[in-house]
Amino acid sequence: MNSLNTVKFLQILQTFSREERINFLNLAQSPHWNPNRNAVALLEKIMEQAPNWEANQLLPQQVFQAAYPKRAFSRPFLNKQLNILVRLSERFLVQGHLSQDQIERQWTLLCIWQERQLERLFWKAWHDLDKTLEDRAVQDATYHWWKFRLASLANEGLHSSSPRSQHNYLEEMDRSLDYFYWIRKIQMACARVNRGMILRPTEPEAPSHKTVSISSPPAYLGEEPYFRIWMEVLHILQTQKMEDTQKILHRLATLKMPFSEYLEIIKYMQNALIRSINQGERAYFSQLMELYEEQLKLHAAHPEKQRYLPHEDFKNMVTIGLQLHRLAWVKSLIQDYQANLAPEVRESALAYNLANLQIYQGHYEEAIRQLLTIRFEDPYYAISARTLLLKCYYESEDFDPLLNQVEAFRYFLLRDQILPRSKKQALQNFLLHLKKIVKLRMTRDYMRIEKWEVQWQRQKDRLAEKKLLLHGHWLSSLLQEMHP
Repeated sequence: MNSLNTVKFLQILQTFSREERINFLNLAQSPHWNPNRNAVALLEKIMEQAPNWEANQLLPQQVFQAAYPKRAFSRPFLNKQLNILVRLSERFLVQGHLSQDQIERQWTLLCIWQERQLERLFWKAWHDLDKTLEDRAVQDATYHWWKFRLASLANEGLHSSSPRSQHNYLEEMDRSLDYFYWIRKIQMACARVNRGMILRPTEPEAPSHKTVSISSPPAYLGEEPYFRIWMEVLHILQTQKMEDTQKILHRLATLKMPFSEYLEIIKYMQNALIRSINQGERAYFSQLMELYEEQLKLHAAHPEKQRYLPHEDFKNMVTIGLQLHRLAWVKSLIQDYQANLAPEVRESALAYNLANLQIYQGHYEEAIRQLLTIRFEDPYYAISARTLLLKCYYESEDFDPLLNQVEAFRYFLLRDQILPRSKKQALQNFLLHLKKIVKLRMTRDYMRIEKWEVQWQRQKDRLAEKKLLLHGHWLSSLLQEMHP
């Protein structure tokens, strides 16, 4: 162990907010909560370096001597105190979760009263939790699961004849479990179709669209607004009728869904629109931008629930904004949200998106310099950066380095072990078509016009076949520019 930065306790502590660090230290210093003074001494020295633990590199010997100046260094003793701090941090986090989750807190208290056979307190807690559930903004799957658990606990009862005989808990258990099952069934169907779109983003007929099928749910479920909206989302994903996404957005705003599910539905519709755009449906850019703007609003409204903006979404927002010629919006996005990207991808994401912006503005030399000076560790950014570099060389009419990059890109794909096979094939087809288009462009001025036009038409026909292909719209535009 060369540094404490890699131990379990430090990994947990690094996720704490400033307020959490203060509260944890106060609790650890309380003799009632933690009688171990040695662990407190170690924690106090570690906290002195907060929050810059990564920069300071906590060395075991140095921290040990600072915490225990009268002791000789002992690794077993240090490990013992770190293990105590791990247990304390776990206890602190669990208690914090319970203090913030009213339903979990009430359920825990209800179970305690049941175990202790305190019937009056049990039924009071039972009705309090039932009221909390009824006050929820939406009756989602979580609501029905808790109603099932609540009815189950009441059915077990405290062997009391009066409250138990006045309520048919078995019927409520059955109904709540039915709701929960069907809602989860529809959500899993949506997830399966979505996964198929991610793994096969350019295939016109993804197999997962055909294999996801569910039997007809009971008619009474259709009366539930929450269930109905998930059915509509599944219908959109399976039929690709993307015109209905705006209706879904409006319904989501009025339904007040939980943050995680609201974001999940937005992501599903984004992926469906991206798939349609990759198949040539360029009219969907505006709808996709609307979904990304809604995602930004969610991110701003709930920073505690989404610490970082996903860098893939940030990249898509910049690309779509440029496609829609919203230059000022893109500049503002890059300026305002770069700090919201995860530190490990921030440099790559910023470099790539600034290069994309420079290309849009026609600053190809600056974009090439930007792309060549950054080492893209993320494989998806590396691929996207290579694609941008090819576009820069083409627009600058630097065809020799472009062809060299095509070959380097091709060998990169042959060695890659991460990308899905379908995406690899789509990229290889892209490189093959680009190489032929570049050669057409290079021979246009000296090849006999009749022969050149035959080759041009042949290449146009190949592109029109719409086989597995990425960036087909850009390739078509290059051909069109050569022969308007």
